[in-house]
Amino acid sequence: MGRREIITAAKQIVEPLRAWGAYAPVVEGPAGDQVAELLRYLGRDPQWAA
Repeated sequence: MGRREIITAAKQIVEPLRAWGAYAPVVEGPAGDQVAELLRYLGRDPQWAA
């Protein structure tokens, strides 16, 4: 599955739930790394560390 397909699938799943507070707003950042892009779309900061 390519980057666009992953984001497309995430939008179909996440957007209906985002309105209910299940996901934070999108975190802005540069395109490129597909994992980081997906994390930002899910409202997570890819640079966060525990």
